[in-house]
Amino acid sequence: MTAASSSIPRRKVNRMAAPPLSKTLKSLMWALIITTIGIGWVAKGAWAERVARRQLTLERELKELVIEANNLKQQLLQLSEFARVETEARNKLGMEFPANPPDKIWTETPVEQPLLGTMAFFSTIPREPPSSRRR
Repeated sequence: MTAASSSIPRRKVNRMAAPPLSKTLKSLMWALIITTIGIGWVAKGAWAERVARRQLTLERELKELVIEANNLKQQLLQLSEFARVETEARNKLGMEFPANPPDKIWTETPVEQPLLGTMAFFSTIPREPPSSRRR
């Protein structure tokens, strides 16, 4: 041995002592990374399942809308055929449009009778004669 090596005191390593702070932080960091990856893996599967279910729902709605659009197109073709036949009949047979169109087209549904409670409530309100309303 040399004189220089004998002058450096040797430290005893205490194996029972707490690990240094850097080792603890590394362990926590690795645990956090592994936990985050695990949560992401599970969430990815749930998200993919939700997306697949929503996609199936939208595809089903799309099929229904396509069927409804085709039905509307067929109805439109039938109506346009009637208009074409009417136009040809008016041109070839000399039919004319009516001089005075009707004032009102009756397309309203009849009004239902009011409920008994409504009739009882409104029957308590005094009515004014029709002549006083016009003033």
